[in-house]
Amino acid sequence: DACHENVLALLRASTRGNLFDVCGIKENSPFQIDGNFGAPNGFIEMLLQSHAETPLMPPDPSSPKSAASTHVIRLLPALPKAWPAGSFRGLRARGTVEVDLEWNNGKAVSAVLRPSTTNTHVIAPPPQQKIASIHAGPKPITTEQNVDGSIRVQLMAGKTYKLAFA
Repeated sequence: DACHENVLALLRASTRGNLFDVCGIKENSPFQIDGNFGAPNGFIEMLLQSHAETPLMPPDPSSPKSAASTHVIRLLPALPKAWPAGSFRGLRARGTVEVDLEWNNGKAVSAVLRPSTTNTHVIAPPPQQKIASIHAGPKPITTEQNVDGSIRVQLMAGKTYKLAFA
């Protein structure tokens, strides 16, 4: 909800009707590029976050199973109460994963992941939710559950994965 308040403050204080962020409130206030790029990124970060997990030990380049990194995908990490229902399509997470997600009553309903490359991912469900299942087509995928409720799974390039939430 604090993120949402910041979004509203940005829109009220320094955004013109054409959605350009400006420095100041005068008619000829200069265009502010960091606000114009940063604000949409902030909106996206409320819905989807991703980063590379830091391995405890560097990967062994001689091992064929050694991954350079694991990618973490956090779904709806900062969804404000003011957005009780919605969806997004085509947001990109690290590890070249395209993500679609739908939510209702402040809870994730379903997600679709489409990786372009094969990588190991940690997928963190929205706060106070669990990932009930993950399927590649009709086939359920076995995952490794982490203590924090996230799952560790290898996503294969070219496949489509559907997640359901509890």
